[in-house]
Amino acid sequence: MNIPAFPLCWPDRFPRAKARVSSSFKTQLAGAIKNVQCSLKLFGSDSGKAVGDVVISSNCSLGVDNPSDPGVAVWFTWEGKQVCIAVDRYAKLEANLQAIHHIIEARRTELRHGGLEIIRATFTGFLALPAPAPKPWWHRHPSLGGF
Repeated sequence: MNIPAFPLCWPDRFPRAKARVSSSFKTQLAGAIKNVQCSLKLFGSDSGKAVGDVVISSNCSLGVDNPSDPGVAVWFTWEGKQVCIAVDRYAKLEANLQAIHHIIEARRTELRHGGLEIIRATFTGFLALPAPAPKPWWHRHPSLGGF
């Protein structure tokens, strides 16, 4: 799947926030981006498994400091699987990005204390899998032995 950095590419399985709240983060956008990039690099190093194809997807473009949709989705591959961590809880783009940094740092803590299997289990919820294809109509029709 080719993920665009702009506009925001939100994963299908993640619900959007109904209301946004303010955060206590003091990080500016450039710092939040650097924190996410650094955390992903350290996560890859800690796990011994490369993190690749990183895309930070948002509705932020040059000249737009505060987009009306401040959601951020960080897409990457790890162990050959596409993973997405998406946050739109906060009213500011940089706060949502900083929250993703903290989520990645939490995975690093899990890795240190629980090992690689814990991380694999945790990342199952972040896998960016396509929705399962519906069964053909004849599998769903009661007179044809479906259901």
